[in-house]
Amino acid sequence: SQEPPPVPAERAFQPPAPPSVEPSQPGSRWGIGRAGKWLFFQGLKGLGRRAASVSASKVQPPKVPPMQKKKEDDECSSDPGRSGQSWCFPRSSKKVLTQVSSYEDPLREVEKEDPAIRALSLIAEVDQELELTRKCPLFEKRKIFRELQRRLHPDKNPEQAEAAKLAFQHLMDRSRTYLKN
Repeated sequence: SQEPPPVPAERAFQPPAPPSVEPSQPGSRWGIGRAGKWLFFQGLKGLGRRAASVSASKVQPPKVPPMQKKKEDDECSSDPGRSGQSWCFPRSSKKVLTQVSSYEDPLREVEKEDPAIRALSLIAEVDQELELTRKCPLFEKRKIFRELQRRLHPDKNPEQAEAAKLAFQHLMDRSRTYLKN
């Protein structure tokens, strides 16, 4: 009369999911339907009367924030439409800064501080643009070259005058080879 060895908790019996439902990633929702209800009630087994409070917290979607108050300068519709709610179109919107949009790359900060590093990155950008447009017709090359001259001129970049000066000089050195037929 030997007893079987105890089964570890990880290998304990778990009811199989119905064949129409695949397990989801953490944080995602199960599909609504017969299979979803089956899984939901399997999770509530043994809770008894507590199941009502648990089911309310697990099943309900997050609450939608209340609608913005109507302002006199907004264009609003008093017709509730299908949803039963009124809707508004604000005339202007304000851009909200987030942590992601306000983040600056540390390399860019170094480039702002050191004009030689900034000049090298500008020269690399100029060389890349000139190389990409090398096969264009001459009149297109002249337009591109003029635009680069405007963009890199030291008077247009007073906050980075030294870097702009070096990049502009490099551009002017490349003019003969770039603008020839």
